[in-house]
Amino acid sequence: MHGPKLSHIDDPGPLRIPPVATMGALAVGVLGLLVFLIAAFTGGEEMRQNAWSGFFVSYLFFFFLAMGAAAFLAIQYVTGAKWVVVLKRLPEALTSFLYRGGFVFPLFALLGTGYIYSWAAPDATYPYPGTVKDSWLSPGIHVGKVIVYVVPLVLLSYFLVAASLRADKKTDPGLRARQLRTAIIFLVCFGFLFSLFSWDVVMSVEPKWFSTMFGVYCFSGAFLSAIAAMMLLTFFLRRHTDLVQGRHVYDMGTYVMGFATFMAYIGFSQFMLIWYANLEDETMFYIKRFEGNWVVLAVALSALKFIIPFVVLMPPRMRTNLYAQAFCCGGILLGQLIDIYWIVIPAYSETLVLPSLVNVATFLGVAGIFGWSTLSFFSSHSYLPVGDPDLLSSVNGDYLHA
Repeated sequence: MHGPKLSHIDDPGPLRIPPVATMGALAVGVLGLLVFLIAAFTGGEEMRQNAWSGFFVSYLFFFFLAMGAAAFLAIQYVTGAKWVVVLKRLPEALTSFLYRGGFVFPLFALLGTGYIYSWAAPDATYPYPGTVKDSWLSPGIHVGKVIVYVVPLVLLSYFLVAASLRADKKTDPGLRARQLRTAIIFLVCFGFLFSLFSWDVVMSVEPKWFSTMFGVYCFSGAFLSAIAAMMLLTFFLRRHTDLVQGRHVYDMGTYVMGFATFMAYIGFSQFMLIWYANLEDETMFYIKRFEGNWVVLAVALSALKFIIPFVVLMPPRMRTNLYAQAFCCGGILLGQLIDIYWIVIPAYSETLVLPSLVNVATFLGVAGIFGWSTLSFFSSHSYLPVGDPDLLSSVNGDYLHA
């Protein structure tokens, strides 16, 4: 650590977000979702199918991103990481989407169950009648499962962020222990409930297909996209304070490259095991997605989520370079969206189809609510966690010599 060490950090207060930006994001969200509602409830059957599948893809992208940010925050608590404290408001802002309205989207999607899942259509018959999975994949049970998966995770994410915000207002010797307990409980619940959510809500768009690695595949995508978003926000935060230093940016950049590699490892492992076993119910998922030009998206997401970040960010100097990180992290977020689209949409179409105008409006609608939530958080709370006792250690770099 070079330069004099700080002994005190004043509360800088919230970021000065123009109200027009926050309200503009909310307006975009409302208008986009209004377009979706009109198409989903007043259009013909084909339009309704398209509207609900697009809504499914859009909400999964932002829901996964926020869940990945919550997992990142909980992991830092459990490991006692000090380097990230100066950046702690970034995952908290992204996580706030879950309890500021994001929880509504997976619950609202239950109204479109018959359009999203082939097994939920009125005249649907499961390929293996009489089995446990036949009973498990039913609309009535599906409603209960989604509520059981989503509600505890959203509540725990709220408690995780609220504990941090309370520290800014009062000194509580027992707060650190409660933060640790909340983080541990969150991670235990997250491991089970997020995996079950991935299997039951996402994987079941192809009712015959199954993969025991799909839960960790969805987690790796969620975690990587959250880190990419935080990396971009790190540069934004650095414009407002010189307390965010080059080593913080470098560490976040290393996270981006490292988990891009982890994502590729999980994706390849899932594919390799299914290819090697060569079982019909497993291989059909990939066969369908490598035909009808869907393979174009498979190649694109591999390049965006692994090849480009790995190659570009391998030189250490590139991990603190704004343009290199913006290029890689923007590509990762686009790759995550393509990945979800590639998983979901081939269940409805054998040939590659591009998003319709309704799908684009729907995505902008959910994005608007996400943007409103994030901007509202930054404009309501101090952008530095001044109540965290490890903030000085994070800024001064004392942890480097611990």
